[in-house]
Amino acid sequence: MTVAILIKNTQFLEKSQRLAESIKQPLVESITDDYHYYLVYSSAGLTLESNIDDGFKPLLIDFTHGKTAQRLQQASIRKEAIAKAFSLHKGKRPYILDCTAGLGRDAMLLAKLGCRVDMIERSPIVHALLADALERAREEPNTMELTKQVQLYHDDAQSYFEKHPNTHYDAIYLDPMFPEKKKCALAQKEMQLFKKLVGADLDAHLIFAACQNHYKDRLVIKRPRLAPLLAQQPSYQLSGKANRFDIYLTAS
Repeated sequence: MTVAILIKNTQFLEKSQRLAESIKQPLVESITDDYHYYLVYSSAGLTLESNIDDGFKPLLIDFTHGKTAQRLQQASIRKEAIAKAFSLHKGKRPYILDCTAGLGRDAMLLAKLGCRVDMIERSPIVHALLADALERAREEPNTMELTKQVQLYHDDAQSYFEKHPNTHYDAIYLDPMFPEKKKCALAQKEMQLFKKLVGADLDAHLIFAACQNHYKDRLVIKRPRLAPLLAQQPSYQLSGKANRFDIYLTAS
């Protein structure tokens, strides 16, 4: 995917320059046919926009407004399936590593449920969008405290654990991107764009292997309900209408 940082408003010139240098992408002042997608700063935040007629709406990660913010406000341990996957209860709030942060929704949801969460995102573009969303959330009264429970890293799981060989979390979470089946209905346009950004996580089995010996209680993998196992048979599974959680417990 060809991406450039577009300066639409000189008010955000310095931020655009820092981003271009950080993710090593070109900085441009106008739209050209050389790039299909553009990262653009505005008063709303950092947005990924398309230069081609592919039907995609601009992608903005936002934890302070809209459906994601509403879900965070209404979240409770009793209602959320992910809370059951991590066996959350009043006295249990684990320290979790989310190895595939993506749009950050599950990580923020776990934080809202009381967990401390470290997030890893290896795509520089997605990381930039997510970092900007967290920066904005830190400035809002409703999400300021929540952001104190999360930390974002630009890395991949394998290199992360190579750099931190003695790091152990209470639990680890994986939600890898997988190729869609040919006969499946099209995913939401947002997810189609996201898959263009990150591709299919064809090395997900290697991420799973890298996580071993780095969690004290469990490793949780989110999968489409009918998808094959990523690794060996889990300790148990929790299935919903569309997704399931494969839970791998440490030996007692």
